[in-house]
Amino acid sequence: MAERWSTRLKPGAGRVTVTSAQRNGETLYRVRVVGLASDSSAQAVARQLEREYDLSKLWVGKE
Repeated sequence: MAERWSTRLKPGAGRVTVTSAQRNGETLYRVRVVGLASDSSAQAVARQLEREYDLSKLWVGKE
């Protein structure tokens, strides 16, 4: 599912990646938009994706 989302998303800036993490012995996959110039552009891309794909509020943070 993460790979499908990564090819579907078309953010206005940055690039889409998929990363994995372990939690409680389970592998989770995260779709991330990275390489944005600033916090404000990250917030703008998040709001754009929320509207375009009817998503709940996306988390924005630093690596």
